[in-house]
Amino acid sequence: MHRQPKTPTEKSNWTGFAGKLLVLIFSTFVYLAALGIWVYDCIFFMSWLDPVIELFVHPAFHVAIVAMAVLLCVPLLPKSRWRWMPITGILVLLTVVQPWRLLPYHDWVTPADSAHKIKVLSWNVLATNQHYDEIEKVLLESDPDVLLLLEVRPGLLDYFPFLDEKYSQKLVRTSWGGSGIAMFSRVAGTEMRFEDFALPSQPGIVASIPIGGEEPLSLIGLHTLSPMPPERAVFRDLQLAAVIKRMSSVSSPICLTGDLNTTPWSRGFRQLLEAGFADSRMGCGNLASWPAPLGIWGIPIDHALTRGACTITNRRVLTVGPGSDHRPIEFYLNY
Repeated sequence: MHRQPKTPTEKSNWTGFAGKLLVLIFSTFVYLAALGIWVYDCIFFMSWLDPVIELFVHPAFHVAIVAMAVLLCVPLLPKSRWRWMPITGILVLLTVVQPWRLLPYHDWVTPADSAHKIKVLSWNVLATNQHYDEIEKVLLESDPDVLLLLEVRPGLLDYFPFLDEKYSQKLVRTSWGGSGIAMFSRVAGTEMRFEDFALPSQPGIVASIPIGGEEPLSLIGLHTLSPMPPERAVFRDLQLAAVIKRMSSVSSPICLTGDLNTTPWSRGFRQLLEAGFADSRMGCGNLASWPAPLGIWGIPIDHALTRGACTITNRRVLTVGPGSDHRPIEFYLNY
């Protein structure tokens, strides 16, 4: 038997049904996404209660991007009393994360009132890294004035004899754990010392860099404990709190850099901001550094912050971090 062709009325009914179904699917997606953002808002504000909850704040930037996409969909929803309901949760999240502050608008030139400028490279190379040729290439191409390496295991620096030729000052502590740290400087007059920031087994390095006849600039290299398992987050925050306490009486410029194992939305980082440190990511981008394979889709846990009469320019994350789960961060410190 031959099927009878559909009448215009039948076609119209089918088109109308398909259209309503698409609208229903679209609306359901937007409302569910908005509900998810509301739930995330609650998690965000409860993150201080427990280290496990705090783990969920680290991808806040990515959630904010999704929230902005959902916000653009709201005007397309069918008219109803609930149409604008998703906006409130989205605006709460955007107000807290403020992703627009990361838009790259800063000039990369040295501020006019800065008399000195040094290039700094900070990199968690990973204790098990064996990509020696690639590591050497990164270090030579960057050619920083001050180099901070983290997770430096015994014997690793033997593969890079050029470091002793390029840098007149160095301080090294090797370890098979995550506490290995090394700082190299070719800035004349630099003095370095180990500093126990609440965790004797994982000290930081404080470099005093002379500024004419004034008090020296303090460049702090630090590797805090990772929050995995989550219980270790307490020790990470204690390390950061110790930095704040030790530097509270210092009136000269301070720069803190390294693998801080925290994102800008966690309580540990917020206490640095409340203590007067400035996040150098502002106006430069999200600058995700971990895990390295994710590139820009990762999270920023390697940082450079300043306090006092110093600024950071040319802040960036290198595109390669051979053999490591971190990508190096590079910047110019102006003082």
